[in-house]
Amino acid sequence: RGHKFTNQRNNFLVFANIRNHQIQISLFEKRNLLLYNQNQFYTAKDAVYFLLLIFSQFKLNNEETPVWLSGEIVEDSELYTLFYRYIKDLRFMPSPDFLQFGKQFDSIPFHFYNDLFSINLCK
Repeated sequence: RGHKFTNQRNNFLVFANIRNHQIQISLFEKRNLLLYNQNQFYTAKDAVYFLLLIFSQFKLNNEETPVWLSGEIVEDSELYTLFYRYIKDLRFMPSPDFLQFGKQFDSIPFHFYNDLFSINLCK
């Protein structure tokens, strides 16, 4: 079920979910969860700090390690712009494979609701 996330360049994947001025960051090495952290932030710079801290602590390559984004973030935001300044491989979470949507949903950014879609995985 869901998506298979791969990283051809190295073994690490980072997931960052933004919701209500909090950033939730998960770091995986292959299929192993290495870290889950949640921090409240007040400015975009604060959120970038928390993300870059993970890159620094685990010596991740900021040009090769993908960061999958979900939640309250869009490309034309200050937060995305700052993330992209330091992390070159930013990706938005796609809609899950197990859900089928009609054309009326084409304009909805699915990454906004990734945490809601993930509830299905708890079955």
